[in-house]
Amino acid sequence: LCIRFQARDKDEKDCAGTAAGINSLAAYEAPPAPAIGAGMFVEKYFVATTSNEKSLVCLSGNQDKDTEAGTPVADRVSGVVFEYGIGKAPVDDDSMAERKVESYTTAVPAAGNVVRALRYNLLFSSTVGGLSSEGESSVCDRWEALGGAKANCDTAKGQLYQVASGSLMLRNLMP
Repeated sequence: LCIRFQARDKDEKDCAGTAAGINSLAAYEAPPAPAIGAGMFVEKYFVATTSNEKSLVCLSGNQDKDTEAGTPVADRVSGVVFEYGIGKAPVDDDSMAERKVESYTTAVPAAGNVVRALRYNLLFSSTVGGLSSEGESSVCDRWEALGGAKANCDTAKGQLYQVASGSLMLRNLMP
């Protein structure tokens, strides 16, 4: 997932802790020429394996995931599912048009749809196996129902699993 957004003010930081890059930027004031490192942030999220453990990692700015390690934001993440909350684009840029999330999808939004929110589901796993016996947990069933890959959640390994979910509304696209 790649997110590109404008800094709210000079104190806002990206996932790596880098500041917006504009010392005079007041809260909710547009920067004079937004660019990466000058009021504009780009963050790329993905699951990476480091030291035989999977983590959710964020690359900021112009970093490349093939050459950069990135910043771990969550450890022991076995899988992640991102869903786009989409709504119809306003007709003729009507600023008073109703703005709402009409549905969520994991597919690339179609023309005429605007991404208004982001929903995420994370599957966490314990570090060692042999903690749980196969059978009683419904976590893997819930993970699959959320759109997660079955291979990421295997109760036969004896690991404990947990699903965490959340959502974000995009501030400039919602009322």
